Amino acid sequence: MQTAIHDDILKQNRFNMIEQQIRPCNVLNQNVLNTLYALHREDFVPVSQKELAFAETRLMLDENTKMLTPILEGKILQVIDLVKTDRVLVVGTGSAYLSACCANLSTHVTSIDINDMLTQTAITLLKEQNINNIDCITQSLEEHLKQALNHEFSYDAVILTGSIQSLPDNFKALLKENGRLFAVVGASPSMHACVFYKFANDLRVDNLFETELERLIGFEDPIVFEF
Repeated sequence: MQTAIHDDILKQNRFNMIEQQIRPCNVLNQNVLNTLYALHREDFVPVSQKELAFAETRLMLDENTKMLTPILEGKILQVIDLVKTDRVLVVGTGSAYLSACCANLSTHVTSIDINDMLTQTAITLLKEQNINNIDCITQSLEEHLKQALNHEFSYDAVILTGSIQSLPDNFKALLKENGRLFAVVGASPSMHACVFYKFANDLRVDNLFETELERLIGFEDPIVFEF
C-alpha cells in the first residue's frame, strides 16, 4: 500500500515538473515531453536527493559537478531536435539523465566525462534501466576532439553541458554535414544558449536564450592577476 502511494506521489511530481515547470517555458515538442515522462528523473539522482529530483535546482553529484535543471534539460532536448537516426555526443555525462533522454530520441549516444566515478555510476544506472544504446567513456573533450580531427568519427548532434567563452573553429570536426551543436557561450553575466549548424564545412549560429553554466572542464577562463 505504501509503495503504491509513493509511486503515485512520484507520478504526480513528475507530471507537475513537466506540465507546470517545463511546458510553460515553451518546451512543446511532444517527443521531448514523452521522453521526460518515460525516463524517471528520480532514478538518476543521488539517493540522498531523490525528494528534490523534480525541483528546479542544480543537484550536486559530487563536490565539483551539478545536474542541469529540469527546464534547461527540456530546452536543450527541444532545440537540438533529435531524430531516431541521429548519432549524438554528450560532453559531460554527469548523472547520465540527459544522455538517457538523448538515447530515447536517437539511435546512439556517446557520453564522455573526465570523472571516472561519474562514468562508472552512469554505466551501472543505464544497465539497470536497460538502456543499451549509450557508450559512457572517461575521456576529456580535448582527447575526443583529437580523434575527430583524425576523421575517426563525427556526430549528427553534440551537446556541451558546460559553458565556453567562444566556440573554437575546430569543433566543427565533431559534426557531420548539417549537424548541430548546443553550447552555452559567453561570460557571466551575459551567457547565451546557442545552437551551431554545420553547412559546407562552416558554422552558423543561432542565439536562443540567456542562461548560465559553469565552464566546461578544460575550457576554464585564464586566471588574471592584478597588481
